[in-house]
This record gives sequence, C-alpha cells and structure tokens, in this order.
Amino acid sequence: MEFRAFAALVNERFNQITAQGEVFHVDASRDDLWTTYLDSFPDGTNPIFRERAQHDCSTCRQFIRGVGGIVTLGKDGNLQTVWDVKADGFYAEVAQAMAEFVRCGSINRVYRSREPSYGTLSNAEKVEGGSDITWHHFHAKLPKRLVVNNVGEANSEFDAAHQVLGRGLGELTLGALEIVLDLIESNSLYRGEEHKKAVRGFLSLKKQYDALPKERQEGFVWANLDNRAARFRNTAIGTMVQDISEGMEIPKAVGRFEAKVAPHNYRRTSAPITKGMIEKALGTLKDLGLEDAVHRRYAAIGDVSPSDVLFVDRSVSPLMKDPLKDLLMPEAKAPKLSSKGAIDISGEDFFESVLPGAVGLELHLERRHLGNFVSLTAPQGESTGRLFHWNNDYAWCYDGDIADSDMRRAVEAAGGRVDGVFRFTHSWNHDDRVRNASLMDLHVFMPGSHATIDNGIHDRYGNDQRVGWNHRKHNQSGGVQDVDYVHRAPADYIPVENITFPKLRQMSEGRYVCKIHNWSLRQPTKGGFRAEIEFGEQLFEYEYRPSMKNKEWVTVAEVTLKNGLFTIKHHLEPKSSQATKWGVTTGTKVPVEAVMLSPNYWSGQGQGNKHHVFVLRDCCNPEPSRGFFNEFLRSDLHEHRKVFEVLAGKLKCQPTGDQLSGVGFSSTRKDTITIAVQKDGATRTYNVQF
Repeated sequence: MEFRAFAALVNERFNQITAQGEVFHVDASRDDLWTTYLDSFPDGTNPIFRERAQHDCSTCRQFIRGVGGIVTLGKDGNLQTVWDVKADGFYAEVAQAMAEFVRCGSINRVYRSREPSYGTLSNAEKVEGGSDITWHHFHAKLPKRLVVNNVGEANSEFDAAHQVLGRGLGELTLGALEIVLDLIESNSLYRGEEHKKAVRGFLSLKKQYDALPKERQEGFVWANLDNRAARFRNTAIGTMVQDISEGMEIPKAVGRFEAKVAPHNYRRTSAPITKGMIEKALGTLKDLGLEDAVHRRYAAIGDVSPSDVLFVDRSVSPLMKDPLKDLLMPEAKAPKLSSKGAIDISGEDFFESVLPGAVGLELHLERRHLGNFVSLTAPQGESTGRLFHWNNDYAWCYDGDIADSDMRRAVEAAGGRVDGVFRFTHSWNHDDRVRNASLMDLHVFMPGSHATIDNGIHDRYGNDQRVGWNHRKHNQSGGVQDVDYVHRAPADYIPVENITFPKLRQMSEGRYVCKIHNWSLRQPTKGGFRAEIEFGEQLFEYEYRPSMKNKEWVTVAEVTLKNGLFTIKHHLEPKSSQATKWGVTTGTKVPVEAVMLSPNYWSGQGQGNKHHVFVLRDCCNPEPSRGFFNEFLRSDLHEHRKVFEVLAGKLKCQPTGDQLSGVGFSSTRKDTITIAVQKDGATRTYNVQF
C-alpha cells in the first residue's frame, strides 16, 4: 500500500467520526502522538530521503499533533479513533499502534480548534536535474461546528458542564430522585410540576449511568454534555435532590427548595407525607377492607352494563356486561342523505332528543380537544368495598397533557397569557444536538406600519407601530409582549417570548406581520427557532432550522384581520396542524363506540360534576394513569388524603388494549363538539354546545 492510499483512509475515517457525534480529545500530549507515530514504523519502512526519514514531514506532523488524538464514543461506549482503518502492509502496524496509543488515554476535553484544516492533500517539490516529486500527506478539513474563535472559552464551558454532570451522576441517588418525583406527581411540592420533566430526564440518565461498568461511566458523562439534564445538579430542584441524597429530612429539604422558588408571602398549606402518616393510612385501609381497592386498571367495555350507557355501537355491544338481546338501538340502516350545514344544539337537547335511536356517531376531533382526553378506570380484582363517595368502583382520569404545546405551557409558566384572540410565541435553543446562545426577539408589526416582509440583515424597526423589544405594549390594539428573555441562553435552557392580543374589539383591521430578529449574535449559535401563531381555534407551528446571522430578520407569517375574522399567509412552511394522540388524529372524523356519563352518575345517582364521555374507536392511552383522585374518596378517608395522593401516583393503571378511552366534557365548563349522527336513515351533523 502506498502512503497516498493510507492517508486517504485516515481522511475518510476522520470525516466519519466528526460527522456522527460529539468529538473529544484524549490526554495524550501532541509531542507523544508524533513520537508514537514515527516509532510505529517497522525497521526499514521509514527510509531516509535527503538526510531525514521519509514520513517525518512538517505537514503530517501538523495533522497528527492537531487531530491525531481525537476520538468519538461508539454505541458500545468504546473510543473510536481516526486510526481505525483497514490498511495493508506496514501501514496496518502504524494504524494499529496509533489506535492503541490513543485508546490508552482518557477523554480530557471536548475537541474544538481555531484552525479550519490540518495538513494538505499533496505538494510538489522541484528537484535539480530531475523530475518534480509529488508528496502526499495526511489532511483533514474540520466541520464548521468544531471551529471556534476562542478555544479556551469553549473548553471552559464544556469543562464546567462536565464537572456539574459528573458530580450529579455520582452524588445524587436514585432514591432521592424517585422521592422528589413522587412529591411532584402527588402535588406536594410548590411549583413542582415545572420541574417534572427535568427530574425525569436526569433520573433516566442516572439509571443509564449506574448500569454501566465503572470504567465506562466517565465516557458516558462526556457523551451527554449536551443533554438538557447536564446542569441539573445546579438547579433549585437539583439542590433539593442533593439535600435528600445527603440524608436531610424530606420536610426540611422541601422547605429549602420552596424558600428559593416561592414568593415571600407563600406559606405551605400542607406538609409532605411522613412514614407515620403512611402507616396510619394503610391501617385505615386494612380496617375498612379496602387494601385491594386502591389497585386499579383501565376499564373495558365488558365492565359496563347497557343500562349505564347512552349510546353503544353494535360492533362492540355484545362485549358488554349482561348484554341485552335487542340492546339499545334498532338495526342500522344505510343513510339516505347528509345535511349540508351543522345544526346548533344544546347538550341537553342533543342527549334527550337526538342521541336516542342513533345507530352511528362520528365525532369531529379538533386540536382544542387535546385537553379533553379521558380514560375510565376500574378495580383490578373483585370489589372488596366502596372506595368512592358513589356506589360503584369505577372512576375516570383526564389526561389534559397536550404533548405538542410545550411552548404554550412555557408561556404560562413564565406568567404570560395564552387566552387572547391572537398569540405569537417563539423559543430557541431547543435542539439537543446544537446550541443557540443568541438573544433573539419577536415582533408583531401593526397595520399601517412600514415593515417589509423581506428577510435581511439590519437593525431598523420602521415606525413605532409594533409590539416587541423596546415597544412592549401597543395601547391602541392592546397587544403586549408579556414574556421576554434577555440573557445568553444556557446549554440546558429553552428561552421563550410571547406577544398576545387580548381583545378583538381593540384591534384594527389590516395586516399584522410576525417577525423574528436575531438582535445579538452570541456564540455558539448553531440553530434557529420555533414559533407558534394561534387565533380562533387554529394553531400554526413553525421551525426554522438555519442559524441566523447577527441582526438578521426572518418573517414567519402575515395575519390579516377583516370583518372580525383572521386569515394567515405563511412565509415559513407550517408544520402539520394535525396532532395524533392516543392513536387518533385531530382534524379527522373518529367513530364513537359508546357514549356514557361519568361513573358518579351511573345507575341513576348524581354525585358531583357530570361528565359526558365519548369512547372513540382505536383510542388507547399508552401511558400509566391515576386510578383515582382525592376528590373521589369517601369522606372517612379524607384525613389520609396526602397519603392517597402518593398512592394514586404509585399505583397507576397500566396500558391495555381494551380500554375505554376518548374525550370527555364537563358540565362545569363551556365546550363544543361537532358530531355526525346516523339516525332514521339519514346522517345529520350537529354542533353540540355544553
């Protein structure tokens, strides 16, 4: 094998490992790398040319000293080097010696360089009295993400993240993390829900770390520096986990945490549960014969009696408890016509006059129903006693978790409004793979402003008819920027900003231009932003992936208000407005398998709030859910409600394929659904108003 072919293999390998993930450097000195390279040639294979060894050239030395010691981590946790190539002849010995030498080192830093390239492909040398000689060399061009102006600053940032993550994984215990997660899920921690995702994320990392052999744990730390959980230990919730890990009593640790995150006038109304409280509550369950009643599962159609449903599809009705021969409806007939327009009707009139006799239902599932998803729950075994304050053992659990609206929740957590008639929100630094530390602003330019829709790089804002940055409020329209972020975004933080217009009557007709401005470029900036525009019952989501230059503007969309209605012209391609949850998709018609009241209204009883539950075909909750809530419990169990909060969080219903899940509507909340009803040989559509 010629050196030219060997250098090409090393270059190809370099490109592979720098493209597949984060790149690191081992603690081998630059001089030792070069010496090892020269010493690895077997005797007689590094001939002298012009009074020096043939392979001893300054160009190759630059390459080996610069990138010869870089590595990446494979899926198995082992170090992968640029020397892992299949070479022939004595070059195979050179490659093996270099790979073994590099692997003997330990990762000591994330690799970054000021140089965009090392080595060169070839150069020609003129020889007196003879032909020119072409010399081939090691060479590599670094990906842009590895090239920085200030290597020391970059290394300092990575080193700090490594120290925080390493200490966290080594010092925080699984037991402490699970205790804090239990406190959050049982609503026993002030503002705990805001930290639930962070605790779960670090708990997942901790489990992976503990499962590794000790010799691979350090590599795991380096490989996860970009994980959002990397700086968990230094957060308020991380400090609480640290306190509990070190043996601090739970009430004291909770108090220390809440002193940091709660307002000065906050006073805890209830203490987290103690061992004594747990023992007393379990004693009460035993005395009442309810030890098995708290073990729950998802309810199935076979649990329900026909007398407790308002509608059931014929295809599922034979599976019901105590099925009746004729069931609840006449034979289905093919529809003869479809109504052109939906009929507005109250919920009471719909259930009294339309639903009886229906042979088929299709519910128009919309995005706004994502918070209405509900599952019915049942006892795991035979009933051993009454757990609830109604006379059966069934309950229900709303999900309410809109998985694709993290930005909306972030705005609410930051004190912003999401209930206006028109909302424009954006966030950045959301991609785990890259970092965007820039300071980015959002703006809405009003009708009559001189804002252009063109993108470009400038710092001009036109006239003052806008909301954003130094014009936080537009008095005439009521538009206000109520969430702002002004710092360099940390690696594990997703900033969010929000503009909302609360009242339609204040807004002028015309064009509202929504734009993002990279007001201050702050390195590293390796990604774009996400944005949401919401009006009426429509939500549009956008993702802009390219990195934005300093002072660069990007137009997201134009929203036009005319005759009291909003329309939109997209400048960025929106993501699909459809959302899939529990196996069903918004923006589609979903067959209804059954309609029933919540179990507290079964058998003619009426206990508390009434809920109408529409069980949807193929709707299946894939996550564990609470089998009961404190407000469901019979009165003589109320004194133990703190313990039951924790029990309900631990004894969750596990996912099954034959569950009763769909969407529910409470009698205490205004809501609407559109339903196509097959009845009397026709199909008519109704807008049902609860």
